[in-house]
Amino acid sequence: MKYPGFLRKANGGLAFFAGCLIFLIGIFAVLEAILRGFFDSPTKWTLNLSSYMLIYVVFLASPYAFETHGHVFVDLFRDLMDKAAPSRIPRKISAVCGYLVAIVFVGSILYAGWKLVLKAFKFSTLTTTTIPIPLWILQIVIVIGCVLMLLTLIFIILDIISGSEEFI
Repeated sequence: MKYPGFLRKANGGLAFFAGCLIFLIGIFAVLEAILRGFFDSPTKWTLNLSSYMLIYVVFLASPYAFETHGHVFVDLFRDLMDKAAPSRIPRKISAVCGYLVAIVFVGSILYAGWKLVLKAFKFSTLTTTTIPIPLWILQIVIVIGCVLMLLTLIFIILDIISGSEEFI
């Protein structure tokens, strides 16, 4: 099974959006430094907004990181497997096992994130910072990002099982 193009487009688009958020965070940091340093007039909102945007960056860019091998591999073990076995089967098995562990980890984050979102939505919880935002708006990205990560991981495993070597 070939890795689906729609998922590549979705992950790439969200990674681009995350990059735009990082750019905005940088602009806010410069703005804050100028206002604080030269005009002795710091803003009340830049740190909070930048923190919120960073949460979005992490969860929206993570599926793309899986897809493009942007996450950490233990190259030492991969290199040893390549030397010990002329076939790629041990490497494929270890890759599938690693991705299965990632599925369990991401699934647990998804479950906890979903519970957080439901609780925040049910009780109409607001942030306690200078910018009162409904908390579920900040937490829903955990669910969205984890669902996309799970889809990405499942399709990566199916791609490996079908014989592709793109993700090993």
